[in-house]
Amino acid sequence: MADQPPASTPAASDPPLATGGPVAPTPAPVPTPMLRAPLLLPQSTGGSPSHYIHNRDILFYVEDMSTLEILKCIYACPAIQSVIQTFEEEDPKVIKIKATYQIAGRTFIFASGLVLSLAILNLQGMELGQQMPWLESPIYHLALAMLSLLTICFAVYLEYFDHRREDWLKGRFLTESIRQWYGQLFLDGTLMDLLKAPAHESLTLDQFQPELQRCWERFYADIVVDPIAQLESFMDSGLITWHHKQSSPTNPAIQHLVYHNYEVIRFQTQASYFDSKARTYRELDQRTKAFANTFFFLALTASFTEAGYYLLNHEFLAWSAGAALLFALLSLLVRIYRSALGIPELCENFQSKWVAVVALQTAFKVASDDAVKLDLMKSLEHLATEELRTFLHIVRKSNFSF
Repeated sequence: MADQPPASTPAASDPPLATGGPVAPTPAPVPTPMLRAPLLLPQSTGGSPSHYIHNRDILFYVEDMSTLEILKCIYACPAIQSVIQTFEEEDPKVIKIKATYQIAGRTFIFASGLVLSLAILNLQGMELGQQMPWLESPIYHLALAMLSLLTICFAVYLEYFDHRREDWLKGRFLTESIRQWYGQLFLDGTLMDLLKAPAHESLTLDQFQPELQRCWERFYADIVVDPIAQLESFMDSGLITWHHKQSSPTNPAIQHLVYHNYEVIRFQTQASYFDSKARTYRELDQRTKAFANTFFFLALTASFTEAGYYLLNHEFLAWSAGAALLFALLSLLVRIYRSALGIPELCENFQSKWVAVVALQTAFKVASDDAVKLDLMKSLEHLATEELRTFLHIVRKSNFSF
C-alpha cells in the first residue's frame, strides 16, 4: 500500500448567518475534529491514485472538507468517533490474521512441492543410481521420511485445527458491517433532517447526535458484541441487513448535501475500490494462469523427449521422465495456489461489481427524482452486501491443504 500524504487538518468554514424570521439562539459551532491525515478521493471512477488507500479506512477523508459539509459536521459526534475507534481496532487484527493464514498456506504448498520433488528424484534415481550415489544414503531417506511426515501433520493441522480462516471471515464481516452501517446512515432521511435547526441555516448536532448514538449502540449490541452468530445468518440468507431506516430527507438543503456526500463516500469509493481490485486480480489471474500453462506445456514436451531417450540413447535425455513429472507437479501447485486464493472467482466478482457500480453511479448523477435517487442508493447497498457475501463464500470454500 502507498504511504499516506502529509498530515493536514481540514479547515472549518464559518457558518452562514440566519436570514429572515425571528432571531433564535445561535447553535453551538461544530468543532473541527482532530483526526488522522485526510485521504484523497479519486477524481473519477476509472482511476485509483497511488495515495488513495482502499479498505483501510472507514470514512474516506478528503482534503477539501468544505465540499462535504455533512461529513465535517458528523465527524465531531461521539458515536462516529466510536465507529472510527472500533474499526481501527478490528481492521489491523483482520489484516494480520489474513497474512498469517496465507503465509501458512504458502508454506504448506512449498513443503508439499519439496517433498514430491524429492520423491520424483528418487524415482529417477532408480534408473540413474550410479550417477547419484547419495540417494542410497539412509540419512537422506530418513530426512525425506521426516519431512513427509511433518508435511502431512501440517496439512491435518491446517484443515482441522487452524481457525485463522474463520477468524479472518468473522473479522472481515465485522469491519465491513461497520462500513455498511456508516454508508447506510445517509439513507435515513429522517435522521439527516435532524442536522438542520428549524430557524437556522447552519448544521447543528443538537438533535442529531443523541439519535445517532442510539443507532450505534443498537448496532454494537447486535453485531460487534457477537459477530459469529450474525456471520452465519448473513451467509445463509440472501437478504440485506438494513442498519437504518430508508427515506429521503424532506429538507431540500439537506437533500442536496446528502446526495452529494453519498456519491463521494459510497459511489466513488466503491467504484474505485472494485476497479483497483479487478485490475489487481486480473493481473494475478493472468500471471498465475500463464505459469500453470507453461509448466504443463513443458511437462508434455519433456514426456515427448523422454521417448527419444530410448530411440537415441542419449544420456541427457535420461532425465526427461523426471523433468516431465517435475513440471507437471509445478503446474499442479500453481493451480492449487490459484484455487486456494480464489483468484479466478474474485477476479470475476470484482470486475462485475465495478461495472454495476459505474452503471448505478451514472444513473444517480442524472436522476432528478428523489425516489429514484433513493432506490439507486438502496441498489448500491444491495450490491455491496452481495459482494461481501460472495467474498465470504469464496474464502470459506478456498483451501490450501485438502
